[in-house]
Amino acid sequence: MITVNTPASLRRLILLAGFLALPGCCRGASDSLPPFLLDLKKLDAKAVAKNAVEAMHVPIATVVDKEQPSPTGDPHDFVSYGRYWWPNPASSNGLPYIRRDGYANRKQMALGDWDRLDRMIRTVDALAEAWQVEHCEDCARRAGDWIRAWFVSPATRVNPSFEYAQIRLGREGNHGSNSGLIDTRGLVHLIDALRLLHGSPAFAGDDEARVHQWFSDYLQWLTTSKNGQLEHKEPNNHGTWLLTQLIAITRYLGREPDARHFAEEDFARIAHQFAPDGSQPFEYVREDGLSYCAFNLEAQFCVATLAAPLGVDLWHYTATNGASLHQGLQFLIPYNAAPDTWPRSQLKKLEPGFLKPLLEQAAQIWPENKAGASSRAAAATPISLPGAETYIYRDGKPEPMRLHVFKPKDWKSSDHRPALVFFFGGGWTHGTPENSASYAKWAATLGLVGIAPDYRTRDRFGTSPLESVADGRAALRWIEDHADKLGVDPARIVVGGSSAGGHVALWTAIAHTPPGSDTNEAPRIKPLALILVSPVSDTAPPIGYTPKRFGENAEALSPIRQLDPKMPPVLVFHGDADTTVTNAQSIALHDKLVATSNVCEFVSVPGGHHGFQSQLPEWKDKARVIIKEFLTTQKILPPGS
Repeated sequence: MITVNTPASLRRLILLAGFLALPGCCRGASDSLPPFLLDLKKLDAKAVAKNAVEAMHVPIATVVDKEQPSPTGDPHDFVSYGRYWWPNPASSNGLPYIRRDGYANRKQMALGDWDRLDRMIRTVDALAEAWQVEHCEDCARRAGDWIRAWFVSPATRVNPSFEYAQIRLGREGNHGSNSGLIDTRGLVHLIDALRLLHGSPAFAGDDEARVHQWFSDYLQWLTTSKNGQLEHKEPNNHGTWLLTQLIAITRYLGREPDARHFAEEDFARIAHQFAPDGSQPFEYVREDGLSYCAFNLEAQFCVATLAAPLGVDLWHYTATNGASLHQGLQFLIPYNAAPDTWPRSQLKKLEPGFLKPLLEQAAQIWPENKAGASSRAAAATPISLPGAETYIYRDGKPEPMRLHVFKPKDWKSSDHRPALVFFFGGGWTHGTPENSASYAKWAATLGLVGIAPDYRTRDRFGTSPLESVADGRAALRWIEDHADKLGVDPARIVVGGSSAGGHVALWTAIAHTPPGSDTNEAPRIKPLALILVSPVSDTAPPIGYTPKRFGENAEALSPIRQLDPKMPPVLVFHGDADTTVTNAQSIALHDKLVATSNVCEFVSVPGGHHGFQSQLPEWKDKARVIIKEFLTTQKILPPGS
């Protein structure tokens, strides 16, 4: 392995990062070639500088550093092991391995070269971007060190064949499988880095020509080997990702007719992979069906991006059966805000907003996806929730704002019950009431009326946090005004929320009207109490959450800066390992409330991240016990309930 010290030019890059972030301050590398996939306009100078600092310190490791060579004994062979393949419990030696889809055998995978290949690609990408943005010569030279180690140097280079990718022990003589070529999909991004580094100090002598020759040899192997040909024929995401490699490599080598031929293959692939409704039968049958649908769509977006300059328009193609990339995206959009509503198997937890990169790209390709938020809102916004009565608290376009009411089993129209109103989180960007319904349902089991309101978010409505806050306040006002219909005592409403929903909840308890809200929609009565989970309570510098997003309203929309002298009793949960919204915010909120003679109970979750109830499942029950105790102390619940 090779290590490096931070050079003076890189320290200069760090110091200049703030300056480079200003519009017009980036000066690209004049001799570089434009990348095929990377959108240079989206490069953030500060992030590039940070990534470059880390990349300069990564020790170089290649395929020859693995503990065990390939079955041929050649240390230059790339070796990896099947991701979902495990020892056979029915045999004494565990052979042959058996497949368990959705369950990655990471211990076995770690014995191979995939981590080293991935690390090389990510490191060279970061260094190439630093060369592009700031002309950092030391970054380019370090990238050259990596490139020579992997593709040029006889002592360390990788063979341009991947016969031993994703070995399934005990099968096919421990030869690799065609599925192993999914391991090399990152080479399409490495090609972007190589183009950015053209004309830079990364290359000396005939280095660049020898890298070209390596890719030419690899392409020959891809198109003539048994595994390459089998992978090319795969109807699912494997075939799509191989196609990205074939098009990118042929374009990199200047073989545009071949690249165009490969790109045109995708017309038939789109018709075969996508149903008319946009679903993907080859992907949704997997144990992580939603993940694999998004994974294949990502590959298809790469193919379409690579194909467009060749005069092959896949973006606007609709097959005779109605299949299209656009429809494929539309099918997945409802699950972007609420992955948990996916009706098939999905073992790996996906966070709301997992489609964000594809949606951003789609907005550039299909302008209606950008300008017409109505289709996104209608697709992603739940009209009703199981077990709830749904009410519209505000008419509006593209969608009316709804709230979903869960009533106790013994509810009567003459009731005058307490209520829990709980707002979902998601950074004012994603999320739906489906994410907060569990709190409302649980409240109903305690004898409260549980309410899960919707509010506008950026992904569904193209709005800012101002509209989110305005909707939260309007929702509580509507509940107060219609308390008799709901069987609710308007003076005994508890409001809660997680993350950005905690921010919205706090604003229902602050009397004066914030920017973007209407005084006529302000709550008439303060909530009786607040329950906040990993809340955003500060949006202003120095510790506020994403203050730049709020601009001149950062302080005006920061609850901790706008608290009333008299606030409702507050219960706050926050993980002490939360790096999304630091727990320093909740500590500061607690200290300020207590200092002004208000009641605030602060529960610190040891080792808890932002979504600590998912990360630490035992905390789901612990938190509810604490909430019940809090509600009992505040005389909202009767003792022993």
